[in-house]
Amino acid sequence: MNSQRILQKFGSYGVDILLADDELRVSSLYSKAEGKHVTRTLAMVSFSTQMWDPFKKMHEQILNGASIGATFQASGWKIDKELLGVELLRYDPAFSQLYKWMTLSRAFDLPVHTYVFRARKDKHEWMSYATIAEIHSPTYLTAQELTQVADEISKEATDLKLQTDVRHLLREFLLKHAAAQ
Repeated sequence: MNSQRILQKFGSYGVDILLADDELRVSSLYSKAEGKHVTRTLAMVSFSTQMWDPFKKMHEQILNGASIGATFQASGWKIDKELLGVELLRYDPAFSQLYKWMTLSRAFDLPVHTYVFRARKDKHEWMSYATIAEIHSPTYLTAQELTQVADEISKEATDLKLQTDVRHLLREFLLKHAAAQ
């Protein structure tokens, strides 16, 4: 889980919720450096349109800032990430705010992986909770490291539609965030 890897690599971990509603949560998974939050992963979570009753209590905790994986595990659920793709998000000046949050001094292509977060209890079927795109700072996970973390992934860019969807969601979020400032 990101929470454990960030804590192990940087010595601290936290979650800042940048946007949360019934459809989307955007959060900064950060560590602290010189007293400031440094985004290590920007997680864009698109919740399933059908929220299963067993998920509702955990969903409220997650909307209020709890870590998704840790919340499910603490409630006795087995979790799974059904991988959709690994890719590089090409540098775009429109994403300058993200680079500031990540304290990157120059333009980098950012490693991204997209997956369906699923959970189950006992021997029941897997239930989908959300589709998640995680955009990682290369100071946290390089594209090569991300490929190693995500088992059996090709190093090549995957589905062009995924890349377009992530870019669109990120651009929309950053434009709204800039307007709110």
